[in-house]
Amino acid sequence: MIPKISPSLTRAFCSAAALAVMMHRDGGAQAISLPIQLVEARFYVPVALRSGPVRWFILDTGAQPTLIDSRVADSASIQSRAAGATTGAGGKSTSIADADGVTLRIASVELGPLSARIAPLDSLLGPSSGRAIPGIVGSRFFREHVVELDPLASVMRVFAPETFVYHGTGVEVPLELVDDIPFTQGWIEAPNGKRYAARMLVDIGAKANLLVAEPFIHARGLDGVFGASVTTEFGAGMGGETHYQFVRAASIGLSGHEQTRLRSPVIGLSSGGTLTSTRYDALLGAEYLAHFRMIFDYARKRLILEPLVSTTEPSVFDMSGLFIVAPDSGHRRLTVKSVLAESPAARAGIRAGDVITKIDAIAGGALTLAAARQQLR
Repeated sequence: MIPKISPSLTRAFCSAAALAVMMHRDGGAQAISLPIQLVEARFYVPVALRSGPVRWFILDTGAQPTLIDSRVADSASIQSRAAGATTGAGGKSTSIADADGVTLRIASVELGPLSARIAPLDSLLGPSSGRAIPGIVGSRFFREHVVELDPLASVMRVFAPETFVYHGTGVEVPLELVDDIPFTQGWIEAPNGKRYAARMLVDIGAKANLLVAEPFIHARGLDGVFGASVTTEFGAGMGGETHYQFVRAASIGLSGHEQTRLRSPVIGLSSGGTLTSTRYDALLGAEYLAHFRMIFDYARKRLILEPLVSTTEPSVFDMSGLFIVAPDSGHRRLTVKSVLAESPAARAGIRAGDVITKIDAIAGGALTLAAARQQLR
């Protein structure tokens, strides 16, 4: 149940030809261009480990360090050592291992050698993503490069920081970098017009407009100020299942930049211990950021945003009451994981554990998880 991303933002390049690297001049510097995929408000980039096959890793400004799925690490003969457990979104923890001297190749862009974290990413994130999750490219990639993401063109451009010069007219948003994780200041506007200033972690790994942490919710008394809400599962994080109370805000935006205002967005208020950090008040996610061409320029502590699509159309949300996953190894068998009480799905008699065989005239086996969720919006 993920708020709607425009269909034009979900185009993907999957053929070998699409992995060809192109060179061009832009911003006063030579750039390497490579394909990206944007599927259900999540960015994926093509990555190879050693001489292995190309796999599509999640691209995530909020991840530190870079992560590799346990089975993928085994297949690449990456040696690791147990490192205890880690937490993240979700109320639990996940066992992890560490590996040194790992080198990734993102198209022709080399990253490493670096220390990587090994974790069962695919078993955690795959069922709710509807595709294999072999790894996550995290903060170090953004520290070492200027990274431009163009959601409409499905292209990422990578520049050397020392030669990059920006000549556009985009909004320059200041970033505070803490251990290579980017933070900025923004606002959340309630339906009554009151604005709440918030410290936001700029997190393209968050599949939403904005996800608000529980300490901030309680400190600002945000429970009940947004009116109607839907509380539901929202996939998983490194801490296991996540739950949010989804509400409609009047707007969200970045402090000092009224032109970044997104009107009538659906945002998530953390529920059940999903987000308990006090390092940030909210995660500014990919659904919001995909309204813009983004340039992450950590060397100059800034994020440049160039508008691509309308920020005045209200977000659309799946109101069926279903949370669908694809738990089998092929991620194609669509299964109902949970059903909200009193929802249309509950009234129709759908139950947790049911397998979806058809939506309208489309057979379940012909639908990806993302396509099935799109049909229900």
